[in-house]
Amino acid sequence: MKEEQPKKHIAFYIGSLHKGGAERVFVNLADYFRGEGYGVTMVTQYQYPPSEEYALPEGVNRILSDLTEGETTGSRVVNFCRRFRKLRRIWKREKPDLVLSCAGKNNFMTVATTMFTRTKAVVSVVGEAKEEYPGRLMPMLAGLLFPRAAGIVLQTERSRAFFSDRVRKKAVVLPNSLNPAFIRPRYTGPRDKEIVAVGRLDANKNHEMMIRAFAALQNRYPEYTLTIYGEGELRSRLQALAQELGVAERVSMPGMAADIAQRIEKASLFLITSYSEGVSNALIEALATGLPVIATDVPSGGTQELMTDGVNGLIIPAGDAAALEKAMDRLLGDPAYAEKLGCEAARIQERLAPEQVNRLWREYFEGICGGAPSKRSGPGTAMQAVLFAALFLVMFVGVSYMVRTNGDVKDRFSGFYAEKDNTVDVVMIGSSPVFPYYAAPKIWGETGIAMYPLSSNVQRPAAMKYLVQEAEKSQSPDLYIFEMRMFTMADEGLRENMAYTRGVTDNLRYSYLRYRTIQAMVPADQEEGRLSFYLDIMKYHTNWKMLLLPSEWANITYHKPHPLKGYTFKDEVGPQPMPDCGGAPGTTAIPADQEAYLYDLLDFLKAEGRDALFIVSPYGETLKEQQMYNYMEEIVTAQGYPFVNMNNYYDEIGIVFEEDFADYGSHTNAVGAEKCTAFLERYLEAHYSLAHRHDVEPDRDVTYASWDEAYRRWQARMETARETIRERIENEDYAVKEEE
Repeated sequence: MKEEQPKKHIAFYIGSLHKGGAERVFVNLADYFRGEGYGVTMVTQYQYPPSEEYALPEGVNRILSDLTEGETTGSRVVNFCRRFRKLRRIWKREKPDLVLSCAGKNNFMTVATTMFTRTKAVVSVVGEAKEEYPGRLMPMLAGLLFPRAAGIVLQTERSRAFFSDRVRKKAVVLPNSLNPAFIRPRYTGPRDKEIVAVGRLDANKNHEMMIRAFAALQNRYPEYTLTIYGEGELRSRLQALAQELGVAERVSMPGMAADIAQRIEKASLFLITSYSEGVSNALIEALATGLPVIATDVPSGGTQELMTDGVNGLIIPAGDAAALEKAMDRLLGDPAYAEKLGCEAARIQERLAPEQVNRLWREYFEGICGGAPSKRSGPGTAMQAVLFAALFLVMFVGVSYMVRTNGDVKDRFSGFYAEKDNTVDVVMIGSSPVFPYYAAPKIWGETGIAMYPLSSNVQRPAAMKYLVQEAEKSQSPDLYIFEMRMFTMADEGLRENMAYTRGVTDNLRYSYLRYRTIQAMVPADQEEGRLSFYLDIMKYHTNWKMLLLPSEWANITYHKPHPLKGYTFKDEVGPQPMPDCGGAPGTTAIPADQEAYLYDLLDFLKAEGRDALFIVSPYGETLKEQQMYNYMEEIVTAQGYPFVNMNNYYDEIGIVFEEDFADYGSHTNAVGAEKCTAFLERYLEAHYSLAHRHDVEPDRDVTYASWDEAYRRWQARMETARETIRERIENEDYAVKEEE
């Protein structure tokens, strides 16, 4: 009789067991394989309190791979090398036959640390591939490392199209199994007048749209309530929104619950409104419960994998508030149709039954483990060293980007790098009179002109020439707009606080141009030393907690799309009397160092043949400053470029200093920005032949979809901002004035 082969040893590698979709899938798989007699080890980087984690099945060994306090040093580079070595030692000591990992960096680490061992690496993409591997570098690294894994698991066919041919050919699509708690007969009795949702309270889940749609229908369906299960950083904001819309007593957020299936099975409707998902476990479970479901069509294709619109639920475009309201009205107003959808939805229990799905995973793993063992050494050793060096460099750069201080400037620059190549028509460069004054989404929505601000707080004019060159690495703008307020201040004074310089240098991607920018803007004898500017991780290495923020992983390649295309909303009110020096004659010279920078910029633009517009945004200027702008205007116009000082056009703009400024004449609030943006729109249309991409771009729906979404977001936020500003003016609720 042939002896039965011993069962294999399977390891799972994941960030933590914090309660989330991917974590639950891994725990369920660990439970299944342990029950089938396999050796199972769960390797996690971090550990949370037991109440915040999924419990591991009995018999599953858990190992922490992150560095202990005693192993951690003050150097990020050293820490990375130690983490790499520690994880590799875990594989050598535990000797698993196969490791299954998930998420971007974990997949890279798994492939790299199992190279030249007998352990087979299987990587899985559980979220939306474009978000898990953003930018250019991450997909390129996946294309390099993933083919070296023994297996690649995706959740949707649409995800396969994101990767290179080598990855696509090797990848398989395996579904998530249904949580056994949701395998139950469908409830067929009278339904509660309750609408339910399950998911983390964060921006991606877009519960705000859900609450707004519910509020819009409150008069038609006053007996219904909305219950959102989950926790997250937006809890207080969502509660405030419900209060503002008059539905606070009918919207509840009870937090996380272990008995979700029991709590939601009698509900009338289930909503999922995420902007992006992989294959949502919450959606699987709602369908299995037999609830009428409305779900957004996420880019990964996860919703389409589970649902057919009009058959087992309703699918709406992500972010489409009107479509959500219409779909809710349809199902609440037609219970018979809703019941029909729910009956069909429950059939997913058969398709995703745990025994069936787990068998697919087991067969896949057994097929991999039955193959030839990995080579431990040989002529590929040199390639291993090269790959390790490349991985080290990529991770060093990525970590440097992530630990940079979080804030609006970082988001703005990272958002610029995330724009598709050669899609930005206008780049605006300057200091803080740029990003709160000019709403790029409004310009796009009303003119079809894509304008993006490369601006930072107290931006030194010395940076402008280099920002033009940085922009042209990925874009071919038809026009540059330069905001001139900072030319009135001596550069010597601006250098006294090098944070203003870092606002530019620490937000550029690593490149030779960044090196040149630092050489030009940072004195050799500067107190901090140029080295901390070249390697800015030396300054920000204490920001290690940034690595724990899911939102920051999009910055690993510094390609994180900005939801408002660099624009910053301000809804404060800080009144100031209108200055009486707008349009005043006379000139006063600007500081000599700034005049030299201005001439250098003009010479550069002339030599490169670049079109440019120089502007001054309206603010509480002094007579001396007005005369400095007159001086600049003479210099600029003599070189053939237009100069528009908006302080000469208060009436045309319609600016009201007592109402339209956020901070006492320094920067506009959202209402003032709307007026300044409209003035700029009119000027651009009157003086430039910029493409109206609404009309001429053949692939606009694909290429500029994010701009359309930004315009919708701006419109929604603007409606709220107008009301907030109006109330603050009526109540004289003014911003706190900083003491001079």
